[in-house]
Amino acid sequence: MKQFTFCQNQKIRIAILLFCFAAFNYVYVKHNLGDPNSIVRLALSLCLWENGSVTIDKYHQFTMDSAYRNGHYYSCNAPGISFIVLPAVAVTHTILQPLGRTDHLETFDPIDPQEPNTNFKLFLLSGSMIVSLICAGAITVLYLFFHHLGVIHKTSVIFAVVLGFGTPFACFATTMYGHSLAASFLIFGLVLGFPAKKPSVFRWIVTGLILAYAVWIEYTAAISVVVLGLLFLSEMKRQGLSGKQIGWNTLLMALGAAPIAVGFFVYNTLAFGSPFQVGYHFVSTNFPKMDEGFYGIRLPALSTFIGSLFGLQDGILWRSPILILSPFFIIYNIWKNQFRTLNIACLIILIYYFLLNSAYAYPNVRHITASLPFLIIPIGLAWDSLGSRWKIFVSVLLVVSLIIGFVSMNVPQSPELWQVPIRILFIFQEFFAGHVRNLFFYVGVNAYLSLGILLLVWIVTGWVFWKDTLRGQTG
Repeated sequence: MKQFTFCQNQKIRIAILLFCFAAFNYVYVKHNLGDPNSIVRLALSLCLWENGSVTIDKYHQFTMDSAYRNGHYYSCNAPGISFIVLPAVAVTHTILQPLGRTDHLETFDPIDPQEPNTNFKLFLLSGSMIVSLICAGAITVLYLFFHHLGVIHKTSVIFAVVLGFGTPFACFATTMYGHSLAASFLIFGLVLGFPAKKPSVFRWIVTGLILAYAVWIEYTAAISVVVLGLLFLSEMKRQGLSGKQIGWNTLLMALGAAPIAVGFFVYNTLAFGSPFQVGYHFVSTNFPKMDEGFYGIRLPALSTFIGSLFGLQDGILWRSPILILSPFFIIYNIWKNQFRTLNIACLIILIYYFLLNSAYAYPNVRHITASLPFLIIPIGLAWDSLGSRWKIFVSVLLVVSLIIGFVSMNVPQSPELWQVPIRILFIFQEFFAGHVRNLFFYVGVNAYLSLGILLLVWIVTGWVFWKDTLRGQTG
């Protein structure tokens, strides 16, 4: 009897399974619902929906992450997330309003006066789910990108999963922070623009639109967007496109970016009185160091740079040890002449984000999250040409990274976590103490049982991938 397969195309089958797996994890794990960083973004979405205003006066009491100008409060962050979750806010508001659950959203929780009320958190939950689904889509697209570049199915799946769950990407794909979402839009833009074999007006317009929106999600993504643009131009030249064709494609990308640029200028003018003024200019009361340098960005500090790599408090070595190998594999790929320009772009983006974090007045590992796809891509590209000993070594780091990533994803990324001297130790202590947050936990399920459900999904999905798509596959 012929075995039933829900999709005969293996690539599409893997993509669907991968998306469902990532989406379930990111939607299931939900924390930071009272976090100021998420709240300020939702506050803007709610005010836009309720009265079409960019001020967040009604909800400013919930967050210290706000800008204060001319007697009004505003979101101090890039507003891209606030606009992208607006449909979820609209649907949630439409559902809750007839039930009388939108009347006093600005009040604190009567049980915990330090937290927003439960109805407000429902909006945070719906907004974060939009972010989670987009991030799950990015993991799926990265798998397809690897496969498009000639990487075999097994390797493509493995390193897409490593990005999604073996790095800090997982932590911020479950919240309304901008880091993983910006990384996702950079992935989408990269995949659309590289390698550009077929001319397409629509493709280049969408590429420009997506990359511009990445900047509107996280302003620091601007340099990465420039690097990717130069990568696309280099690839067009390598493929023998004429100067006229290259200029036309560049113009199309600029055309796609134009609506986002207009939105950026209009929003800044409405909120801060100038198209070139951003919210960080008005946050010095709560964040005095933001007045230093360029909105808190100063000259890089060597100690902070080393700490970003190896420091016990915030070093990437302890959060995702496999990423430490990325520079070596970039050099290896360049030496092997394997997607040389792509690897050079990855190297530039890698260096930029670590330098940025070391120059920032408030350094934190989360500020390099948007660079993580560009640390994983070179390792995935090199994997199939590695010897068996190297593969064993990398596999050990890969497994360790996935374990750390799974634990970190389930532990709230609280301000307390950012202050402890040995962060990874604190994360594991919180995890084994049952201090996790997910949808089942919020409805009263025991923390360990809620983790067991998630582990069961991992085991079943791993078995399905192994049996149906990975075992013995070489193409």
